[in-house]
Amino acid sequence: MAQILVGATIIGSIETVWAGTVTPPREGIIKRWRYPKADAAEAVVLLKGQEMGRFKLGSTVINLFAGKKVLLSEHLSTRYVTRVGQQLAHGAVQAENPLT
Repeated sequence: MAQILVGATIIGSIETVWAGTVTPPREGIIKRWRYPKADAAEAVVLLKGQEMGRFKLGSTVINLFAGKKVLLSEHLSTRYVTRVGQQLAHGAVQAENPLT
C-alpha cells in the first residue's frame, strides 16, 4: 500500500468538532480561543482516533493498493462522500499456492 498526502496551498477554513468553523475565510480579523483546562467540566475531550476537525478546501489523501490485494466496499461510487471511521475496503483472501 502507498498513501499519498496532498497538502493544500490555500486553506479555505478550518473546522473543529467542538466549535464548528473557527477560521472563516477572508474575514480579516485575527481571533484567539481559550479552552478550559483538561480537568474542567467544559474541557474538550477526544478519544484516541476520534475526529478532531478538518480543513475545508484544498487537501486530499490518495491510497494505492497492489492488484487483487484489496476489495473496495460495495457502497462506494463516484462522488461518494466518505466519513471518518467508515470502512472503505478490506483485504482480499488469497488462495494458497503450493508452488510458491
